[in-house]
Amino acid sequence: MPPPVLPFPSASRQAHPAGGSGGPPGADPDGGDRTGGGAGGDTAGRLSFTALRAIAAGLARTQAAVPPAPGDDPSAPRSIRLLATTFYDVWLITWPAGSALAAHDHGAARSVLQVVAGQLTETVAFGGGGPGAARTEPCRRELWAGDATEAEPSAIHELANRSGADATTVHVYSPPLAGVAFYDLGHPGPAVRLRTAPVADKEPQASSRDLPRPGAVGAERSRRSRTALRRLARRAPVPAEAGGRLAGT
Repeated sequence: MPPPVLPFPSASRQAHPAGGSGGPPGADPDGGDRTGGGAGGDTAGRLSFTALRAIAAGLARTQAAVPPAPGDDPSAPRSIRLLATTFYDVWLITWPAGSALAAHDHGAARSVLQVVAGQLTETVAFGGGGPGAARTEPCRRELWAGDATEAEPSAIHELANRSGADATTVHVYSPPLAGVAFYDLGHPGPAVRLRTAPVADKEPQASSRDLPRPGAVGAERSRRSRTALRRLARRAPVPAEAGGRLAGT
């Protein structure tokens, strides 16, 4: 098994290298509409923000915090992949108090973040365009339970939990997240790419509630979780514009 993907290490599961989002839903810094042509997505295979927000909102209603696994750093974010389809994937991240993710983008993926519980601080440094793009005026906002935010591909932002309590978020990416690039923003001018963290393939979980809690062990419980996962994967919620096709999971 390959080592966990940094910066969210885990001794027992692969990890998500970042969260996602950008400006307020539907807002475009150029004054246009960022819904990607309504529900139809775009020619790059990305689903619309309307569809991604609906997916995030629906799944956020049923999720709880990601439980720690044996060997996890209690101060680091914990993540699981909830769904994986041809057109999008969904991740659940729990952010312990004081945890953060440095300036990063989501590559070619359009993204929506919804807060399930707690509070996060988001700072957007670049509205989009990736390395070499003109830097925008940094925009900081507080995200509370029920809030959603979104980002075009290659938008660069930071996420931090300064609230003093854990926070949990749902992240939806279209196309599925392939990698996250991290940047140095400590100087004027364009962002400087430091490194790229790939997203390793990982069997999706049906829900954070299906993961064993600390000290909970049992082959029967594991078997039931795998069965529930297979059933969920067969009826994963693919919007109509995606044609109803699922990636193999």
